[in-house]
This record gives sequence, C-alpha cells and structure tokens, in this order.
Amino acid sequence: MSLPCGRVDVVSTRARSNFFFGMSALLLTLVLVGFAPTLYLRAFFDVPPIRSHLYVHGVIVTSWFVWLLVQTTLVKTRRTADHRRLGVIGAALGFATVGAGLLATLNAPSGITAAGLSLDADISAVGVEGLGAGDPIIARISGGVWGNLGSVLAFLVLLVAAIRLRTRPDSHKRLMLIASIAIMAPALGRISRWPIIGGEQGPFVPIVLVSLLLALIGYDLLSTRRIQRATLLGGACAVACIGGGLMIGATEWGRAIVRALA
Repeated sequence: MSLPCGRVDVVSTRARSNFFFGMSALLLTLVLVGFAPTLYLRAFFDVPPIRSHLYVHGVIVTSWFVWLLVQTTLVKTRRTADHRRLGVIGAALGFATVGAGLLATLNAPSGITAAGLSLDADISAVGVEGLGAGDPIIARISGGVWGNLGSVLAFLVLLVAAIRLRTRPDSHKRLMLIASIAIMAPALGRISRWPIIGGEQGPFVPIVLVSLLLALIGYDLLSTRRIQRATLLGGACAVACIGGGLMIGATEWGRAIVRALA
C-alpha cells in the first residue's frame, strides 16, 4: 500500500530534521565532554588556573553550540517561525564566536611564556597528560595557533555564506553544520588526551573531523542520491582553511609569528 504524497513529504522532512538535530546534539556533547575537566567541572579536577579571557571564550562558544541545538530542535518540532526569530541571535553569537576564537588563539603563546616555560622546551614540560613528548613547545603551539586560525576563518566564511543563503534551507543548514564542525578541534584535542585514546599527537582529531564531514556526505547520498553543492563547497572550504593553517604553522616564518605573539 503506497503512502499519499503529502505523507511522504512529512516523513522525508522529519528524517532530514532528525539528522541535523542529531548532529548538533553530538557536537554539543563533544564540546561538553571535551571541556568538562578544564572549564565546566574544573572545581572537581586538579587542573591549573586559566586566564579570564578563556572563561569568556568558553561561555561564547558553548552558547553557539547550545543555540545550534535549539535551532535544529525548533525545525524538528516544526516551529519554523521561532527558528527564524532566533536567527538574529545566532548571527550575533556566530560573530562573537569568531572574536572569542581569535582572542583565545592569539593569546595562547603568551600563556605559555607567562607560565615560565620556554617555547623551545620539550612539550612534556607543560605538564599536561596526553601531550606526549619529543617535540618542542613551539612546534605544537604553532600548529595549534595556525590550525585554530584556519578553523576560525572557515567558520567565518561558512557563517557569512549561511546567513546569505538563509532563504535556501538545504544550503543554509549544511553550511551551519560544517561551520560548527570546523571549530571542533579544540574540544576533540582535549578528549584525545585521555589515556585510552593515545594523546594529541595521535590521529584521533583528524579522524573525528573527517568522520563528521563524511556523515553529512553519507546523509546527502542516502537522502538525495547526490552530494549537495553546499556540502562539497563547505567541506572543501573547511579542509582548505584548516589544512592551510597547519601547513603555515609548520614553517619557520609561521613559528616566528607565533614567537612574536609570546
């Protein structure tokens, strides 16, 4: 027995909403788990103090992922009018996320030297479990700074594109999701420090980031039988920006700029 066309549309819409809701819930969960020891639940862990701007960064970035989950929930429950009204808040939060990301990233090198560490010391001198050993601090911090700058750039480009395409829901929601995936590396990096995962020097972070993008590609293929243009261009933008940042971080002049920030 076949379903009426209207019924098919409702089922299809619900399936699409469930995917983006599930992905936004997953991203928020990873952020909460990753930063629980050093931010949300730091009172229960033996961790060093952090500077005040990192609290600001944490509040803003967490608010972004909470907002993303709220927005996908509103679409899932077909409250599209409320979803549109909250869009203005999301745009403001998005640009605040860019500022918070730059604030945290550009102040990271000075945080190392303020703790009395030399950028040429071994990374093990930081005293954080899961960072490994054998690399100078400058190599790791340069990769982190430039990689994060690439992530912030990808987020900004995709955010602006998503805002411009807000009247095209299929493109808009894909760009918003990819923008959010692009800034997941710091949270994933903290999770990678768990002993059972192997540390930040391992492949955990890139594997998870690629898997999140592949999930969207797989969803496209299953739901529309082709990879959507927004997925292709958005994913390429994220990979190019983050990959380019990491490549710059490995160069001598990239490291020289990081030294200047310290």
